[in-house]
Amino acid sequence: MDAVKSLLLVTPFSTPNYVYPGTAYLARYLRRRHRPVGQGDLSVQTLLRLFCARGLTRLFAAAERCKDRLSRANRRTYDLRARYVGTIDTVIAFLQGRDATLAYRLVQKDFLPRGENFAFNEGFDWYDGNGSTLALHDRAKFMGTLYLYDLAALVREAVFPYFQITLVDRFYDDFVHFCATFDRMQFELERPHNLIDELMYEVLDELLVQQQPDVVGLSVPFARNLYYALRVGKRVKEWRASVKVVVGGGLFNTSMRHPNDPRLFQYIDYLTLDDGERPLLNIVELQEGLREEGQLKRTFYLTPSGAIAYSDGCSDNDAAHEEAGAPDYDGLPLDVYFSTLETVNINQRVRSDGWWNKLTMAHGCYWKKCSFCDIHLSYIGDFDPASAKNLVDKVEELIQQTGHTGFHFVDEALPPKVMREFAIEVLRRGLHITWHGMLRFDKIFTLEFCRLLAASGMVGAFGGLEVASNRLLTMMKKGTTVEQVAVVAKNFQEAGVRVHAYLMYGFPTQTAQETVDALEVVRQLFFYGLLTSASWAKFGVTPHSPIGRDPAEYKIKLLPVAPDAFIEQVLLHEDPANDHERFTKGLMQAMKFFGLGLHTDKLTEGWFDFEVPSVSIDRDLMGKVLAERERLLALPPAELRRDRRVLWLGEPPTVRPVTAPANGTAEAAGEVPPPKETGETAGRAGEVELVLHSMLSEQALRMPKALAEWLLGVLTQARPAAQGPLSIADAEASYVEDAPAAGKPVTTAFEVLASSPAFQTLLAQGLQIGAEVRYTGGELSVKNLPLTGGPLRAELRIAQGASHTAIELPAKWAHWLLRTLPTLRETGQPLFAFSQAFSEGNAGAATLSPLTEIARAGHWPTLLRHGLLLL
Repeated sequence: MDAVKSLLLVTPFSTPNYVYPGTAYLARYLRRRHRPVGQGDLSVQTLLRLFCARGLTRLFAAAERCKDRLSRANRRTYDLRARYVGTIDTVIAFLQGRDATLAYRLVQKDFLPRGENFAFNEGFDWYDGNGSTLALHDRAKFMGTLYLYDLAALVREAVFPYFQITLVDRFYDDFVHFCATFDRMQFELERPHNLIDELMYEVLDELLVQQQPDVVGLSVPFARNLYYALRVGKRVKEWRASVKVVVGGGLFNTSMRHPNDPRLFQYIDYLTLDDGERPLLNIVELQEGLREEGQLKRTFYLTPSGAIAYSDGCSDNDAAHEEAGAPDYDGLPLDVYFSTLETVNINQRVRSDGWWNKLTMAHGCYWKKCSFCDIHLSYIGDFDPASAKNLVDKVEELIQQTGHTGFHFVDEALPPKVMREFAIEVLRRGLHITWHGMLRFDKIFTLEFCRLLAASGMVGAFGGLEVASNRLLTMMKKGTTVEQVAVVAKNFQEAGVRVHAYLMYGFPTQTAQETVDALEVVRQLFFYGLLTSASWAKFGVTPHSPIGRDPAEYKIKLLPVAPDAFIEQVLLHEDPANDHERFTKGLMQAMKFFGLGLHTDKLTEGWFDFEVPSVSIDRDLMGKVLAERERLLALPPAELRRDRRVLWLGEPPTVRPVTAPANGTAEAAGEVPPPKETGETAGRAGEVELVLHSMLSEQALRMPKALAEWLLGVLTQARPAAQGPLSIADAEASYVEDAPAAGKPVTTAFEVLASSPAFQTLLAQGLQIGAEVRYTGGELSVKNLPLTGGPLRAELRIAQGASHTAIELPAKWAHWLLRTLPTLRETGQPLFAFSQAFSEGNAGAATLSPLTEIARAGHWPTLLRHGLLLL
């Protein structure tokens, strides 16, 4: 038979500034299995049908029928309809980036009609929450967004009460809760079309005629998409009854895992759960005659008798994350998307401003312990990371396809190990990308690690502070503390990565005291610049979380679910600890101002319009946490661990002689003066300057010539585009009196030993290198040699009867060989294991390592500022 053609559709309403990635992930998977696929975005294309002169003319015609019942604000919008129709195309063109000069008109007070959203945000169009006034083009984008929101309010009152423009709007979620039973949903689906339905149908009809699909796939990531997905299914069936309609996505995976109403299948044919790649391919294969319905994977369908059946008879494994986790946008109208600016906060705007390519570092969550999370479901519980090479290959593929270099990683929690290797690979390939994602405030995010991520292009970290209470964080098994969050946030901010905190209130057993204290923690985090933005959400119980499965452990009671409910999104519960709802207004109001850098010194109790307990925690807790962080960072480093790796992110340094400027000042010579040196390295003969270059300036470190040339060689080789991270053991083993010059490869410790005359003597005295390393020589001893000003050296002595052979070596090598060679008499060791053990274990305590010597000379903070990392 002919190849089965699939049409994958983004359902309204997702977001207008980029493609929601669910269907694009599936398109990539099917195309790599040689199945024809078409794509369409009903979300943005329906919005564009509405937000144009012709669309608004139709909107105002619909509003005319109910104009006498409109609210005062919406009646004003209706009365100014001629101005809206005359300006809408100008606004959309600007938001699409087609005409930047329009910004100068949009900010004029008498150009755009201004309704209730302008009044509500009066004064908030001037500051970005990062201490800066809002630039003109950003103000224009904010004005354009408020203008669209005024129109959306009219749509909700005159056409459909749950219309929304972007993911940030929450109106449609209320509609799904309103349709608690399928009776209500079916009523909405069978009523006469409204304007939004008609606009969506016009886009859909064009796609169906153009693509002629055999299968239509719909992604339903959120509750707000369900109504539109079922309407699309209804329309497809009216167009051609033989076309199979398949739905899947986050809503079904979490809240509709047990569909119980056969009427749902009047609008669709198949409902799939969890990862969609293999289930969708199986359905395509079913249409091709290659399998039967009993061989589908995680799929519901209706039997001829009218009963709902579930099939999981496919034995094929799900797609590995290396094969999936990346979209293919081919066939989508990439030039029509438009940005909005729903908030002027510089961090939160990434949600709706600009195109972001979507990627996933790992399937599932590496932590998967949080008690409020769906850890029992596949999308959380089945952790499967991709390799750094695979991820960066996908990055380059998407840049080539879309022309955009911004990436939003949509992981549940970005895995730190993958982040580290991804960042190094991005730097190694010389890519300049911008990326952000959601993470845990894991203690692994040290200042150096955050600097690495920032250097690779990370600009935003979105993490869960959650309840901002150590008792409750322990109870929810978050694995973090308030103090740890503060330190990690400071590390990110200091590295140049802005931080957003997700917060919740109303967690089981949370008291009024803990809620007030949590807001005090948040206030201090903003006061000290540790957060750029944050958002509150009221806690809700999900069915597949530990709390949902064992509410008694958390001292709450779940309320009964109606037997005819067809969605189990949030389970209602009773919490005897407190009435949490009353805190909503104060928490939201505080966050609105904190996000703009305002009122962070206001007393926390003053945000509530009712009496609350006084703050019980230290009102300068974060100040003390930061002071302790600074104290620990200022401590001189101990001997460095040899299992760590050196990575240099800065420009290649240079070595130059120490010279005095003509008139006695460095500034007169056009140079940046070297830092003032103290300690034994200052002013010694034979010193040079190691010059560190940055984009803004340069700084010179004075040190002995051998040390400077060695460090130059190490840093040159430790750049990502060169050799990359070097182990400290290998780097230090190359520190000999004749240090390598710049650009000379830094060899491993064993390679240095193997190329030395001492090694040839060892071979002559009983060291045997073959398939295994063995030792058959005489008894060994070590004698340290007198200090001569250089690294400590020693003689490894091999006794042969009354005589002995002395081999001069660095002292730490000699002592390692003394410990190791006798163990190789009876049992040999593979050469690779012997060489690796030598590189890792030759750092004896006989002398300071060169890196430790550099650190104790006071150079360490300067090197860190200019790009030195220890991984």
